Amino acid sequence: MNWDGIYSRLSYNKSLLDMIDYFKQPEYLPFARILRAFNFSYASDLYGDIPYSQALGAKSGNNSKPAYDRQQDIYVDLVKELREANDQLAAQTKTINGKQDPCLRATP
Repeated sequence: MNWDGIYSRLSYNKSLLDMIDYFKQPEYLPFARILRAFNFSYASDLYGDIPYSQALGAKSGNNSKPAYDRQQDIYVDLVKELREANDQLAAQTKTINGKQDPCLRATP
């Protein structure tokens, strides 16, 4: 996977986080946070220092040239992110509707 592919997945992940907020479905938030952490860790594993704290702002016009964060700082934040996502999963009271997942639907 190249740089553009990784950041493309992160862009989709940002859209997912935005949809979770827009549709007020916080039960999906921990999963999106885990995916985000995975993709950023993958990028940092491959490239070391990468845009992280200012990343993904180009589409909204906020920042088309984000600063690079140090890999060691990225991982400290990713561990924090994963711990918070784990806490959210543990506290989850609302179930996710499996019928909305096209992967779980029976094929005709």
